[in-house]
Amino acid sequence: MSFRTRGEAFSLAPTHPSRGNSDERNSNEFIHRTGRQRLCVSGSNKTSALGLNVVSRRDLLKSGLASVLGGAVGSCTDSHTQILRILGEDSSNLKAISEILPDFRRVSGIEVVAELADFSTALSKSTADLSAGTGYYDIVLQYNFSLSSYVRNRYILNIDELKHGNADVFRFEHDILRNVWNELGFYAIPPFDNFNLIEPIAYPFAANTMILAMNRRILEDAAIIDAYKEEFHRPFRPPTTWEELARAANIISRTNPSLKGIALQGAAGGWLYYEWVHFLFGLGGRIMNKQYGWQSDLNTPLTLNSDAAVQAVKLYLSMKPANAGDFYSVDAVKQRDIMLEGKTAFALMWTDYIPDLTSKAADMFTFAPVPGTASMIAGGCYFVNRKTRSAANAAALISYLLSPSIQKRLAKRGLFPPTAPPFNEPEILQIPYMPAVRDSLMRGIYMAEAGPDADLISQEITNALQLAWKGEIRPEQAPTNATKAISEGRKSL
Repeated sequence: MSFRTRGEAFSLAPTHPSRGNSDERNSNEFIHRTGRQRLCVSGSNKTSALGLNVVSRRDLLKSGLASVLGGAVGSCTDSHTQILRILGEDSSNLKAISEILPDFRRVSGIEVVAELADFSTALSKSTADLSAGTGYYDIVLQYNFSLSSYVRNRYILNIDELKHGNADVFRFEHDILRNVWNELGFYAIPPFDNFNLIEPIAYPFAANTMILAMNRRILEDAAIIDAYKEEFHRPFRPPTTWEELARAANIISRTNPSLKGIALQGAAGGWLYYEWVHFLFGLGGRIMNKQYGWQSDLNTPLTLNSDAAVQAVKLYLSMKPANAGDFYSVDAVKQRDIMLEGKTAFALMWTDYIPDLTSKAADMFTFAPVPGTASMIAGGCYFVNRKTRSAANAAALISYLLSPSIQKRLAKRGLFPPTAPPFNEPEILQIPYMPAVRDSLMRGIYMAEAGPDADLISQEITNALQLAWKGEIRPEQAPTNATKAISEGRKSL
């Protein structure tokens, strides 16, 4: 595969020494090189190739941050100050970023307004603004299933456009986890007919995955311990196979009917789909044969209708007696709330909902990678709106947030960093869930679709699985039905 940037092997070791020890130093250096602190509507600043009003890099390097930006700020009134607006899901990742923004404004003078919304609202608002070309949001924090649409419709600036000839500014690129960036932020170059020729599109804001949350108190109950030993002939350990997880979940409910073995996410909107594909991949199945989620088009053959998929459906349904909550309405939020009630043993949880567990019930939970030998790479990118009037400010903000010292601070606040240095910090690895996250990302692979039919695939797999859960179709029919529906739906995309 040919990359437009280096495709180094994944490692948790940075490829160069960390740069800078203070937030002010990192921020000043990035902003000094990339753009302005406050953007004036009028003034003598030069116009870029994108038609954007920017302080020239030469002037910044020559005059220094204070002198150039001091004059710029002094000549602007508050009404002329541009505000960066960012939009994303209301989860621990954007909450952590929001807590850092006042410090960014203090060292840069750039004002950033963060809008946090639930998953569906953030997605619909992002899509509406980008497709209408209004440019209200300068940066949207969205996930890789949006990547194909954003690129093909030219909704966003790619990295070459964002860099604007200032490639030396974005030195954090060496720190980004390569498998994460390749999955979340790369795409084929136009005309999108060769998925072996790709380029970087956007920088990751978070490296999400799913990990196994376990209720320590339930698993330490004497009756549960005895029942587990009788079943497995050994003391409890985190399940290492999907079959073992299903058996362990059912043991809990059989032993104590007041408890539940697992909280599954059965809701539409991607929740059920993302959870179930772990079982599919863990049992050797695939939706398509490819290396990355975005590496397909509407003609790529489906491999969903397989024996492995049937087994994944059967295994998933086998946990129905042990499941907590109303399956069809449980998303990540409701799953988290179920776990906090303290009556459910296991859950496959999105990492960005895990910090709520430890902040509200620190002693109740322990964590491990999901069963099997691979984990899902998920998360999303800073997508810069092509219609932004503040591209240089957007670049400065992204550079600041991805700098080593800020990545460490964000990780301590609940963000799951897409860069390597935080995972080498003992202080970060003392956070209860971080060792499991680190191990998951080290073995992370493509599991979630991110091509032009990603939404269709998610929807049809969800429909088939929900019908199977209701008992309206047999487990053997679910992969067949989903494959047929996807093939038919592709015709109208």
